[in-house]
Amino acid sequence: MPRSTPSANSVSSVDVIVAEDIAKFPDQNLAESLQRVPGISIVRDGGEGRAITVRGLGSRFTRVRVNGMEAVATTSDGASANRERGFDFNVFASELFSSLVVHKTAEASLDEGSLGAVVDLNTGNPLAGKDGFTLALSAQGQYNSLSKDLGPRLAGLVNYRHPSGKWGASISAAYSQQEQIESTNNTVRWAQARFNRVGSTNCFTTQNSGGSYVPSAACNEVALAFHPRIPRYGQVTHDRERLGLTGSFQYAPTDRTKLSIDGLYSKYSATRNEKWAEVLFRSNERSINVRDYTLDSNNNLIKGTFDNAWVRLEHYERKLDTTFYQLGANLTHEFSDRFKIQGLAGFSKSDADIPYETTIIFDDRDATGYSYDYTNMKKPVLAFGTSISDPTNFQFAEFRDRPSNNTNKFKTVGLNGDWAMNDAITLKGGASFRQFDLNLREGARDSTYCAAFTCAAGTYGRRSPRR
Repeated sequence: MPRSTPSANSVSSVDVIVAEDIAKFPDQNLAESLQRVPGISIVRDGGEGRAITVRGLGSRFTRVRVNGMEAVATTSDGASANRERGFDFNVFASELFSSLVVHKTAEASLDEGSLGAVVDLNTGNPLAGKDGFTLALSAQGQYNSLSKDLGPRLAGLVNYRHPSGKWGASISAAYSQQEQIESTNNTVRWAQARFNRVGSTNCFTTQNSGGSYVPSAACNEVALAFHPRIPRYGQVTHDRERLGLTGSFQYAPTDRTKLSIDGLYSKYSATRNEKWAEVLFRSNERSINVRDYTLDSNNNLIKGTFDNAWVRLEHYERKLDTTFYQLGANLTHEFSDRFKIQGLAGFSKSDADIPYETTIIFDDRDATGYSYDYTNMKKPVLAFGTSISDPTNFQFAEFRDRPSNNTNKFKTVGLNGDWAMNDAITLKGGASFRQFDLNLREGARDSTYCAAFTCAAGTYGRRSPRR
């Protein structure tokens, strides 16, 4: 479990997770390892941890340092790509790191910029190992019953420490692959609206569009009730592959001097595939007829049958490739028992590329006999009326593609000093230079097709209902 620091006189709160702690749990990535720390919760995407929240503050309020240097790693979640300062920990396998340190309170020695926490991610420490070669291997598998996929998870470490204790080197690697399937249903919230007709009662002076509303007991009752905006069935597939490599070289010519050179590389690839069968009540109630309906005690239109319904088949797929690498050097020298300095320099780059984010939509806008039943909210029954397996009932309606690229770069140079004036007073000081570069590109290709029906004004400018 996490270990908290240190003495009763400490004015800061720090939690530490070391490699031994990480290995005790089947965490898929760093986010899931960090959730073991009190006060930290995680945000999941497709069942896997992605970002952290510290005492209620989101990921953009947390600074992350890799081997002492600030860095940003970004991926995408179910809705959109991360284009903020938040750090996506699912880029890295937890086996690559020797320790995770969470600073929950501010200190003069920590750079400003964090309301939540400062998280230090540290890779190999060859001189801390045993003399000679050390080899460690692990193999696991994760089985998903829906996808029938057994995903491998492999990790290995080779460490060498010279018997003199003056130098050491280590290399580690971690690889995982998994495919997960979610079978789901949702309503995309509930709303109130006036329908075209309820039973045999017309609710407007003209049918389907235009005209004035004609109040009646049936029309008012349905209009004031809450109905699902986009009731739908869906299947979401997550195909993820993660490869991580670390290398570290340490040289300590004397007991007072140590040089560390660390490198980290990670490649995270993910394909998200969504298939939805849905009905767009949202903003289209004016043209839909309510054949029959049932209200519950909370004024929800919990069950109903509808004609002239807008049935939609939607297929969304996004490809993501995130490449992260960092190279840094750290030199520590003690001039005496009371005075030491530390210098560090390095750079990192995170390149999150989405070569395609495509949505293809087919519509049938006059389906008859559509019905839904949310009497059992956990297992609703949707019957689409029109046979959704017959392609002749549908028109190709929309095509969207939103490719993008988000590249973050950090360059860091720092020098710190530590002078213990006496046993009670220690002075610390330092200076650092950081250069941050952000390059964001996004494209949009949207097309609308109306071969067999007229496009209503404004209909096609809306965002995808999957959000």
